[in-house]
Amino acid sequence: MSGTSDDVGRDMEIELAQLEAKRSSIKGQTTKIEKFLKSFDDSEAVDAVGFNKLTLKLHKCMELIQKFETLQSRIEVLNSGKLEEELTTRDTMEENLHNCIATVQFLLEKHKLKSSSGADNTNSSTITHHSHCRDTIVGFNLPQIKINKFDGTFYKWLEFRDTYESLIHDNISLKPIHKFHYLCSYLEGEAARVISNLEISAANYSEAWTLLCERYNNKRQLIYNHLNSLFSVDAIQRESDKSLRFLGDHITKNLRALKTLGQPTEQWDTIIIHLATTKL
Repeated sequence: MSGTSDDVGRDMEIELAQLEAKRSSIKGQTTKIEKFLKSFDDSEAVDAVGFNKLTLKLHKCMELIQKFETLQSRIEVLNSGKLEEELTTRDTMEENLHNCIATVQFLLEKHKLKSSSGADNTNSSTITHHSHCRDTIVGFNLPQIKINKFDGTFYKWLEFRDTYESLIHDNISLKPIHKFHYLCSYLEGEAARVISNLEISAANYSEAWTLLCERYNNKRQLIYNHLNSLFSVDAIQRESDKSLRFLGDHITKNLRALKTLGQPTEQWDTIIIHLATTKL
């Protein structure tokens, strides 16, 4: 049994080192994007090449933040002894990537406004053509954004809400009608029924998102559901790397959500150790 535990420990150390190396790569790519944005000259209208570069940077930022979320969640499980340090790293990286996304979106929107202003001096057919081109670039060249579907389960809400707001809701390059289509594609079950009576239109998007937030931003209910999920996880029947990984992921995910909800999880070490021990 001891040999098996040692093997699992070594495997986890190797996996952690590999994930940290990948995270360092993401940090490096983020730094390059930050340098690009600092050196970007937006004093005049951005030409087509500049616009395309910005669009590509937006795609890259969204790709990086999705990769980082996956990597960091696993690192926090493997490096649970330094969870506070890892959560600080998460906050810093997310802040940097969100700043990059916000800056790119601002520059793209600024270019669109300048283009619209300059187009006032052209004939109507040219305006229509340029408007169509801009809509095509901004609307259809955006990457497919993969977000886990939300079915109305309370303990899944915080993760869905934060991811959706970061990638879709706060994305000023997307029109409300596009956001509404994205939103509908990510909902199923009870969550989909909450907004099922609303016609899909730009005017109704804000109401749809408000309805969902009013339904699921119930702090007391969220805390209860995450606590229930944390303590009701099934005991491991047969110890393996996969089962230990699942248990660690499950505990870390719920603790992170509870911390976000204002619970003093940093004081729960004894409780969590006892919980984990009873599940082994």
